[in-house]
Amino acid sequence: MKLLEVEGLTKRFGGVVALKGVSFSIREGEIVGLIGPNGAGKTTLARVILKLLSPDSGRILFEDEDITHLKPWEVVKRGICGTFQIPKPIKALPIISSVMAAALSKYGFKGSKIEEVERKALKALELVGLSYFARAYPFMLTYADLKRLEIARALATEPKLLILDEPFAGLTLTEIQELSEAIKALCRGSSRRMSIIVIEHKLSELMRIVDRVIVLNFGEVIADGKPEEVVKDKRVIEAYLGGEEV
Repeated sequence: MKLLEVEGLTKRFGGVVALKGVSFSIREGEIVGLIGPNGAGKTTLARVILKLLSPDSGRILFEDEDITHLKPWEVVKRGICGTFQIPKPIKALPIISSVMAAALSKYGFKGSKIEEVERKALKALELVGLSYFARAYPFMLTYADLKRLEIARALATEPKLLILDEPFAGLTLTEIQELSEAIKALCRGSSRRMSIIVIEHKLSELMRIVDRVIVLNFGEVIADGKPEEVVKDKRVIEAYLGGEEV
């Protein structure tokens, strides 16, 4: 079943066309890699889906509802959430409180029992392996753990679609492997059939966890298929891999 459908998205910044007629779909329960060279439009596309930017044309359907012109908090309430390249924790709050604040962004204060919100936050921290640090403060975490915290905050909103923007950036190989396993577990072990879009430059690590890969170049989709097919696509090799197969 299609969870997300993107149809003909175009986004301009002055004379620069960041997205040009982008179309694709995301099915329930799949992990999709979104790759492309710097400036290809990956982060712009993520921000348009998350409603942090408005497209100039095209539309976005989520569970068959047109969400093109919704506000960011409205798409969160419908089940879409994301993380960004650089972690930005709430430094003054314990980790558990930071995650609880994220949960409240979806469920609000009215009708939310503090015990229930805390339970959701603890569950999110457990999913990313941070439950031990629930009462700690962000300055006590490693950079890799701060990345996990960002994912926990997104998970606290109980998303159906999670968008991760360069989750492996700045991590060691061991940390990448650990986070990769956590990402797979989020999707594969979820009874809610959560889908995940991963924007990433580290291709070898990404290809091990995704079901499908979408490639952008100059704001256009140039390939969409299984990892083993995409890495052999001549357009991808020329545009993104410097003329050499991976």
